Amino acid sequence: NDGGMYHEANRNKSGISLDLNTDRGKELFKEMVNVSDVVAQNFPPRVMRNFGLDYPNLRKVKPDIVVLDSTAYGSSGPWENYIGYGSSLQAVTGLTYLTGYEDGGPVQGGILFNDTLGALNATYAILLALAHRERTGQGQWIDLSQYEAGVAHLGEAFMEFEINGVAPTRRGNSHPDHAPYGVYRCTGDDAWVSITVTSDAEWANFVRTAGEPWASNRDWETVAGRLAQREALDAAISDWVETRDKHEVMHLVQAGGVACG
Repeated sequence: NDGGMYHEANRNKSGISLDLNTDRGKELFKEMVNVSDVVAQNFPPRVMRNFGLDYPNLRKVKPDIVVLDSTAYGSSGPWENYIGYGSSLQAVTGLTYLTGYEDGGPVQGGILFNDTLGALNATYAILLALAHRERTGQGQWIDLSQYEAGVAHLGEAFMEFEINGVAPTRRGNSHPDHAPYGVYRCTGDDAWVSITVTSDAEWANFVRTAGEPWASNRDWETVAGRLAQREALDAAISDWVETRDKHEVMHLVQAGGVACG
């Protein structure tokens, strides 16, 4: 298989295909378990149970085996056998709702972010389980819900609602605490720069770098003032960069001590 995505995910691995609907396939699978440290799978829970290859059965083959069940919604509860992909999980966690521009609808991310979150949680859980086995000789069953991994990543949004009663909204490229914080069009075909100011000191650096009268607006000297006039500030920066090359802007602003890329 010469596909790029295949090699990205499977380099340095050996592969085998087994028909687990047959007794011989199950026997070979158990032989592999007997010489393995970890079994990782992401079928819905019913699948491995129906094969007789879930954790209680694999423990009988190798008592100290570490088994990771990385499922969409966990191995218990009313949603346990629902299937899921990164796109659908992003929607259920709330990430899709929070992604997009203020005046638009929900947007799926450019990458399937929940897939990455599930994989990171799985990796750390497996490493901890192996460390635990080194100390105790005990294997473990890791019941990983990719949905829960995604929800945990949105803690700020949920806390904002639970504690302050404020429902988070889509913000486009803006940030609730920083301004300017956006992407601005430069001269050229589809040419843009990202400028991020996170403090009043950084804004003072930007004012000196720009060297333009509009940047010295006294209302923008504090973060509160910049946030209150975010739209006017973004418009002014857009006007400033629109006739400049993106690399020129990046090097100029970076030289002044402000993050820009």
